[in-house]
Amino acid sequence: MKVRIGVGFSGWPFVRTQDFWDFVDLIEDSGLDSIWLNDRIRNPTPALEPITGLAMIAGRTKRIKFGMSVAVMPVRDPLVLAKEIATIDFLSNGRMLPAFGLGVDNEAEWLAVGRTPKHRGAMTDEAIPLMRRLWSEDAVTHAGQFYNTHELTLYPKPKQQPLPVWFGGRSPAAYKRIGRLGDGFLGSYQPPEDAGKAVCAIRQAAETYQRTVPEDHYGTIVPFHFGDEDISGEIAALVKRINPRLPFETYAAWRTPDAVLRCIDAFVAVGITKFVMRPMTTGPSINAQFARLAEVVVPCYHD
Repeated sequence: MKVRIGVGFSGWPFVRTQDFWDFVDLIEDSGLDSIWLNDRIRNPTPALEPITGLAMIAGRTKRIKFGMSVAVMPVRDPLVLAKEIATIDFLSNGRMLPAFGLGVDNEAEWLAVGRTPKHRGAMTDEAIPLMRRLWSEDAVTHAGQFYNTHELTLYPKPKQQPLPVWFGGRSPAAYKRIGRLGDGFLGSYQPPEDAGKAVCAIRQAAETYQRTVPEDHYGTIVPFHFGDEDISGEIAALVKRINPRLPFETYAAWRTPDAVLRCIDAFVAVGITKFVMRPMTTGPSINAQFARLAEVVVPCYHD
Protein backbone atom coordinates (compact mmCIF):
# COMPACT_ATOMS: atom_id res chain seq x y z
CA MET A 1 0.00 0.00 0.00
CA LYS A 2 1.17 3.51 -0.81
CA VAL A 3 1.30 5.96 2.09
CA ARG A 4 0.69 9.52 0.94
CA ILE A 5 1.00 12.70 2.99
CA GLY A 6 -1.19 15.67 2.12
CA VAL A 7 -1.84 18.94 3.93
CA GLY A 8 -4.66 21.28 4.82
CA PHE A 9 -5.57 24.05 7.21
CA SER A 10 -8.55 25.43 9.09
CA GLY A 11 -10.05 28.84 8.50
CA TRP A 12 -7.61 31.37 7.05
CA PRO A 13 -4.25 31.02 8.84
CA PHE A 14 -2.25 33.31 6.52
CA VAL A 15 -1.37 36.97 6.97
CA ARG A 16 -1.43 37.91 3.28
CA THR A 17 -3.02 36.45 0.17
CA GLN A 18 0.49 35.99 -1.20
CA ASP A 19 1.27 33.71 1.76
CA PHE A 20 -1.44 31.38 0.49
CA TRP A 21 0.08 31.27 -2.98
CA ASP A 22 3.52 30.70 -1.46
CA PHE A 23 1.95 27.75 0.40
CA VAL A 24 0.48 26.30 -2.82
CA ASP A 25 3.83 26.65 -4.62
CA LEU A 26 5.64 25.07 -1.68
CA ILE A 27 3.39 21.99 -1.69
CA GLU A 28 3.60 21.65 -5.49
CA ASP A 29 7.41 21.69 -5.37
CA SER A 30 7.93 19.74 -2.12
CA GLY A 31 6.92 16.18 -3.02
CA LEU A 32 3.91 16.26 -0.70
CA ASP A 33 0.84 14.60 -2.17
CA SER A 34 -2.15 16.91 -1.97
CA ILE A 35 -3.96 19.97 -0.58
CA TRP A 36 -7.35 19.71 1.16
CA LEU A 37 -9.72 22.56 2.00
CA ASN A 38 -12.41 22.29 4.66
CA ASP A 39 -15.94 23.65 4.45
CA ARG A 40 -17.88 25.85 6.86
CA ILE A 41 -20.59 28.17 5.54
CA ARG A 42 -21.12 29.86 8.92
CA ASN A 43 -17.70 30.54 10.36
CA PRO A 44 -16.60 33.05 13.04
CA THR A 45 -13.28 33.58 11.24
CA PRO A 46 -12.39 33.91 7.54
CA ALA A 47 -12.53 30.63 5.60
CA LEU A 48 -12.29 29.76 1.92
CA GLU A 49 -15.14 28.21 -0.03
CA PRO A 50 -13.54 24.87 -0.99
CA ILE A 51 -14.79 24.32 -4.56
CA THR A 52 -13.70 27.80 -5.64
CA GLY A 53 -10.44 27.49 -3.73
CA LEU A 54 -9.63 24.14 -5.31
CA ALA A 55 -10.30 25.54 -8.77
CA MET A 56 -7.70 28.23 -8.08
CA ILE A 57 -5.23 25.63 -6.81
CA ALA A 58 -5.86 23.50 -9.91
CA GLY A 59 -4.93 26.40 -12.17
CA ARG A 60 -1.78 27.16 -10.16
CA THR A 61 -0.38 23.61 -10.13
CA LYS A 62 0.38 20.69 -12.42
CA ARG A 63 1.33 17.81 -10.10
CA ILE A 64 -0.48 17.75 -6.78
CA LYS A 65 -3.95 16.40 -6.13
CA PHE A 66 -6.56 18.31 -4.15
CA GLY A 67 -9.84 17.67 -2.38
CA MET A 68 -12.40 18.80 0.19
CA SER A 69 -12.01 17.84 3.82
CA VAL A 70 -14.97 17.64 3.62
CA ALA A 71 -17.70 19.51 1.67
CA VAL A 72 -21.14 19.59 3.26
CA MET A 73 -23.28 17.78 0.72
CA PRO A 74 -26.82 18.61 1.94
CA VAL A 75 -26.41 22.39 1.58
CA ARG A 76 -25.46 22.13 -2.10
CA ASP A 77 -27.36 21.47 -5.32
CA PRO A 78 -25.92 18.16 -6.60
CA LEU A 79 -26.56 19.07 -10.25
CA VAL A 80 -24.47 22.26 -10.04
CA LEU A 81 -21.89 20.61 -7.79
CA ALA A 82 -21.47 17.71 -10.21
CA LYS A 83 -20.78 20.19 -13.01
CA GLU A 84 -18.26 22.13 -10.91
CA ILE A 85 -16.35 19.01 -9.88
CA ALA A 86 -16.36 17.59 -13.41
CA THR A 87 -14.99 20.87 -14.77
CA ILE A 88 -12.15 21.01 -12.25
CA ASP A 89 -11.22 17.36 -12.78
CA PHE A 90 -11.29 17.77 -16.57
CA LEU A 91 -9.15 20.90 -16.62
CA SER A 92 -6.66 19.55 -14.04
CA ASN A 93 -6.16 16.28 -15.94
CA GLY A 94 -7.76 14.12 -13.25
CA ARG A 95 -6.43 15.51 -9.96
CA MET A 96 -9.70 16.18 -8.11
CA LEU A 97 -10.56 14.19 -4.97
CA PRO A 98 -14.16 14.98 -3.97
CA ALA A 99 -14.98 14.19 -0.36
CA PHE A 100 -18.30 14.81 1.36
CA GLY A 101 -19.92 14.88 4.76
CA LEU A 102 -23.30 15.61 6.29
CA GLY A 103 -22.25 18.76 8.15
CA VAL A 104 -22.06 19.59 11.83
CA ASP A 105 -24.97 18.98 14.16
CA ASN A 106 -25.50 22.67 14.87
CA GLU A 107 -28.91 24.25 14.32
CA ALA A 108 -27.44 27.74 13.83
CA GLU A 109 -25.26 26.45 10.98
CA TRP A 110 -28.29 25.15 9.10
CA LEU A 111 -30.51 28.15 9.83
CA ALA A 112 -27.81 30.39 8.35
CA VAL A 113 -28.33 28.76 4.92
CA GLY A 114 -32.09 28.29 5.22
CA ARG A 115 -31.87 24.53 5.59
CA THR A 116 -32.64 21.91 8.20
CA PRO A 117 -30.48 18.94 9.19
CA LYS A 118 -33.60 16.77 9.44
CA HIS A 119 -33.09 14.93 6.12
CA ARG A 120 -29.36 15.45 5.58
CA GLY A 121 -28.57 11.74 5.49
CA ALA A 122 -31.31 10.92 3.01
CA MET A 123 -30.36 13.92 0.86
CA THR A 124 -26.76 12.74 0.68
CA ASP A 125 -27.81 9.18 -0.10
CA GLU A 126 -29.82 10.46 -3.06
CA ALA A 127 -27.32 13.08 -4.26
CA ILE A 128 -24.21 10.89 -4.55
CA PRO A 129 -25.65 8.26 -6.96
CA LEU A 130 -27.18 11.08 -9.00
CA MET A 131 -23.82 12.83 -9.34
CA ARG A 132 -22.13 9.56 -10.26
CA ARG A 133 -24.65 9.12 -13.09
CA LEU A 134 -24.06 12.67 -14.31
CA TRP A 135 -20.31 12.06 -14.37
CA SER A 136 -20.60 8.90 -16.47
CA GLU A 137 -23.92 8.87 -18.35
CA ASP A 138 -25.73 11.01 -20.89
CA ALA A 139 -29.36 12.16 -20.81
CA VAL A 140 -29.81 11.50 -17.08
CA THR A 141 -33.39 11.56 -15.84
CA HIS A 142 -34.05 11.43 -12.11
CA ALA A 143 -37.22 11.96 -10.08
CA GLY A 144 -36.41 11.62 -6.40
CA GLN A 145 -37.54 12.75 -2.99
CA PHE A 146 -35.25 15.80 -2.99
CA TYR A 147 -33.84 16.24 -6.51
CA ASN A 148 -35.20 16.11 -10.04
CA THR A 149 -33.73 16.43 -13.52
CA HIS A 150 -34.78 15.44 -17.04
CA GLU A 151 -32.43 14.24 -19.78
CA LEU A 152 -29.48 16.19 -18.40
CA THR A 153 -26.04 15.62 -19.92
CA LEU A 154 -22.93 17.15 -18.38
CA TYR A 155 -19.99 17.87 -20.67
CA PRO A 156 -17.09 17.70 -20.32
CA LYS A 157 -17.05 14.55 -18.25
CA PRO A 158 -14.44 14.17 -15.48
CA LYS A 159 -11.05 12.93 -16.61
CA GLN A 160 -11.18 10.22 -13.96
CA GLN A 161 -13.60 7.45 -14.88
CA PRO A 162 -14.92 6.52 -12.45
CA LEU A 163 -14.38 9.59 -10.30
CA PRO A 164 -13.75 8.37 -6.72
CA VAL A 165 -15.98 9.72 -3.96
CA TRP A 166 -14.67 9.94 -0.40
CA PHE A 167 -16.65 10.50 2.78
CA GLY A 168 -15.82 11.87 6.21
CA GLY A 169 -17.54 10.96 9.46
CA ARG A 170 -16.91 9.35 12.83
CA SER A 171 -20.07 7.34 13.46
CA PRO A 172 -21.38 3.84 12.68
CA ALA A 173 -23.90 5.40 10.25
CA ALA A 174 -21.07 7.18 8.43
CA TYR A 175 -19.07 3.96 8.13
CA LYS A 176 -22.09 2.13 6.70
CA ARG A 177 -22.61 4.92 4.17
CA ILE A 178 -19.00 4.64 3.02
CA GLY A 179 -19.34 0.89 2.62
CA ARG A 180 -22.52 1.37 0.61
CA LEU A 181 -21.71 4.46 -1.48
CA GLY A 182 -18.08 5.50 -1.07
CA ASP A 183 -14.66 4.85 -2.54
CA GLY A 184 -12.67 6.24 0.36
CA PHE A 185 -12.73 7.39 3.98
CA LEU A 186 -11.30 10.59 5.45
CA GLY A 187 -11.55 10.51 9.22
CA SER A 188 -10.50 13.31 11.53
CA TYR A 189 -8.92 13.78 14.94
CA GLN A 190 -9.19 10.13 15.99
CA PRO A 191 -6.61 8.09 17.88
CA PRO A 192 -5.13 5.24 15.84
CA GLU A 193 -7.21 2.72 17.79
CA ASP A 194 -10.47 4.43 16.77
CA ALA A 195 -9.27 4.90 13.18
CA GLY A 196 -8.52 1.18 13.01
CA LYS A 197 -12.03 0.38 14.23
CA ALA A 198 -13.41 2.66 11.52
CA VAL A 199 -11.43 0.83 8.85
CA CYS A 200 -12.77 -2.52 10.04
CA ALA A 201 -16.35 -1.22 10.18
CA ILE A 202 -16.13 0.16 6.64
CA ARG A 203 -14.69 -3.09 5.30
CA GLN A 204 -17.50 -5.05 6.92
CA ALA A 205 -20.13 -2.68 5.55
CA ALA A 206 -18.66 -2.83 2.05
CA GLU A 207 -18.71 -6.63 2.18
CA THR A 208 -22.38 -6.52 3.19
CA TYR A 209 -23.16 -4.48 0.06
CA GLN A 210 -20.85 -6.63 -2.10
CA ARG A 211 -18.49 -3.73 -2.67
CA THR A 212 -14.82 -3.03 -2.02
CA VAL A 213 -13.21 0.16 -0.75
CA PRO A 214 -9.59 0.18 -2.01
CA GLU A 215 -7.08 -0.60 0.72
CA ASP A 216 -5.17 2.61 0.05
CA HIS A 217 -8.30 4.81 0.31
CA TYR A 218 -8.45 5.10 4.10
CA GLY A 219 -7.31 8.46 5.44
CA THR A 220 -7.37 10.77 8.43
CA ILE A 221 -6.78 14.40 9.39
CA VAL A 222 -3.94 14.86 11.89
CA PRO A 223 -2.88 18.11 13.63
CA PHE A 224 0.88 18.63 13.65
CA HIS A 225 3.52 21.01 14.94
CA PHE A 226 7.32 21.11 14.99
CA GLY A 227 9.08 22.89 17.84
CA ASP A 228 8.76 23.63 21.55
CA GLU A 229 7.04 27.01 21.41
CA ASP A 230 3.88 27.43 23.43
CA ILE A 231 0.79 26.44 21.41
CA SER A 232 -1.35 25.64 24.45
CA GLY A 233 -4.02 28.10 23.33
CA GLU A 234 -4.35 26.45 19.94
CA ILE A 235 -4.45 23.01 21.53
CA ALA A 236 -7.14 24.02 24.02
CA ALA A 237 -9.31 25.48 21.25
CA LEU A 238 -8.98 22.34 19.13
CA VAL A 239 -9.74 19.98 22.02
CA LYS A 240 -12.80 22.03 22.98
CA ARG A 241 -14.09 21.95 19.41
CA ILE A 242 -13.35 18.28 18.70
CA ASN A 243 -13.82 16.34 21.94
CA PRO A 244 -12.94 17.67 25.41
CA ARG A 245 -12.77 14.12 26.75
CA LEU A 246 -10.17 12.97 24.23
CA PRO A 247 -6.52 13.80 25.11
CA PHE A 248 -4.78 15.80 22.39
CA GLU A 249 -1.71 13.58 22.55
CA THR A 250 -3.70 10.54 21.36
CA TYR A 251 -4.28 11.90 17.84
CA ALA A 252 -1.65 14.62 17.28
CA ALA A 253 1.82 14.61 15.74
CA TRP A 254 4.02 17.20 17.35
CA ARG A 255 7.26 18.64 18.65
CA THR A 256 10.01 16.42 17.13
CA PRO A 257 10.43 14.76 13.73
CA ASP A 258 10.66 11.34 15.39
CA ALA A 259 7.39 11.94 17.24
CA VAL A 260 5.65 13.00 14.02
CA LEU A 261 6.88 9.88 12.21
CA ARG A 262 5.83 7.63 15.12
CA CYS A 263 2.34 9.14 15.02
CA ILE A 264 2.00 8.51 11.28
CA ASP A 265 3.35 4.97 11.63
CA ALA A 266 0.78 4.23 14.36
CA PHE A 267 -2.01 5.12 11.95
CA VAL A 268 -0.42 3.13 9.11
CA ALA A 269 -0.32 0.08 11.39
CA VAL A 270 -4.14 0.09 11.63
CA GLY A 271 -4.78 0.57 7.90
CA ILE A 272 -4.62 4.35 7.38
CA THR A 273 -2.54 5.33 4.33
CA LYS A 274 -3.74 8.83 3.37
CA PHE A 275 -2.99 11.79 5.62
CA VAL A 276 -4.14 15.40 5.74
CA MET A 277 -1.73 17.13 8.10
CA ARG A 278 -3.02 20.41 9.57
CA PRO A 279 -0.59 22.78 11.32
CA MET A 280 -1.32 23.98 14.85
CA THR A 281 0.01 27.47 14.16
CA THR A 282 -1.02 30.50 12.15
CA GLY A 283 0.63 33.60 10.79
CA PRO A 284 4.10 34.11 9.33
CA SER A 285 5.51 30.80 10.60
CA ILE A 286 2.92 28.53 9.03
CA ASN A 287 4.74 27.91 5.74
CA ALA A 288 7.89 27.03 7.68
CA GLN A 289 5.83 24.29 9.35
CA PHE A 290 4.74 22.93 5.96
CA ALA A 291 8.32 23.06 4.67
CA ARG A 292 9.57 21.17 7.73
CA LEU A 293 6.84 18.57 7.29
CA ALA A 294 7.90 17.96 3.69
CA GLU A 295 11.54 17.67 4.75
CA VAL A 296 10.68 15.06 7.40
CA VAL A 297 8.00 12.90 5.78
CA VAL A 298 8.59 12.90 2.01
CA PRO A 299 11.83 10.86 2.14
CA CYS A 300 10.16 8.34 4.46
CA TYR A 301 6.86 7.72 2.67
CA HIS A 302 7.03 8.98 -0.92
CA ASP A 303 9.08 7.40 -3.66
